[in-house]
Amino acid sequence: MQSLRPFILAALVCLLSPAHAADRSQQLAERLKAAVAASTLDPSLGPWHWKLDVTLYDAKGQNPQQGTIEVWASPNGMRTVETLGATTIATLRVGNQLFRTPGDDTAILPLDLLLQQALKPIPDAVYQPKVRLKLVARKAGQQTLDCIEPTLVDPDAALVYSGTGLSYCLAQAKADLSLATMPFGTMLLRARTGKFLSIDVPLELQVIYRQILVAKATTTILQTFTPQPSSFQPSPELSPFSGPVTLSPLLSAETLLDRTSIAFPPSVRANLITSAVDLKVLIGVDGKIVSTHLVGTASRELVEAVDAELRQRIYRPFLLNGIALQVKSEIVANYSIR
Repeated sequence: MQSLRPFILAALVCLLSPAHAADRSQQLAERLKAAVAASTLDPSLGPWHWKLDVTLYDAKGQNPQQGTIEVWASPNGMRTVETLGATTIATLRVGNQLFRTPGDDTAILPLDLLLQQALKPIPDAVYQPKVRLKLVARKAGQQTLDCIEPTLVDPDAALVYSGTGLSYCLAQAKADLSLATMPFGTMLLRARTGKFLSIDVPLELQVIYRQILVAKATTTILQTFTPQPSSFQPSPELSPFSGPVTLSPLLSAETLLDRTSIAFPPSVRANLITSAVDLKVLIGVDGKIVSTHLVGTASRELVEAVDAELRQRIYRPFLLNGIALQVKSEIVANYSIR
């Protein structure tokens, strides 16, 4: 077993930042792939059953909500049952088809996102040849972590790279993932791990926002099982499901992997515009924004500049039982040009 919780409460201090040439990026990508293979469960490993007790907190670390995530997986399919409060949603994947119980799934979407982090902690976008990866050593208590920082976007002249602080950290003496630092001060910590099917499985996951614990998932069942003929067959209460899912602005922001900032055109700067731009967006299965729709009114030049910036963003694809779905959300951006 391994515990990193005491280290994470200490400040992470940057020690080293080597150059990231293309061949170095490829080496780091291979290291990340090896880390994922060593530390995440995959249905191809054989039939397994995993249950996690989940507690969600508000941004202040208060008002806990209790829930559970239960997964049965095999090479033939995946069944999940997620419960939060009075809401229970079951999802079944058979091949490339999804089936889900009807009803409002808004309440359990945070559980979906947490499960994605457990089963696919690093999205495929990070491994693409054009992505630049940089190795940074960080001190966490008495331990030094190797943190790999990806730059996924390559902005044109109208945009300025700003990033989100995304990185994936590995213990120097081990191959598996230790933690991921996600956008805007959020960390996903594998607080406790254990061996199962030769994998270092996260027995306890913690989500920490600005040093406040906002979610915790603790393993209560992790075992192999023998699938029955009905294990991965759609039952009458399940209906075909192809999305999209709807994420709140807060949840969609948590899935942002990389971004740019706007270099405003001279006409906008000359008018000293201060404005809020409210856009409904559709995020594609590849994590890129497919379409935007203005809500309310705003300057045409500002809307065009904001739209161009949003289409440079890269989000984590939303995976439901391993199948990527489109996402509807809303982005409210406040811009002040002085």
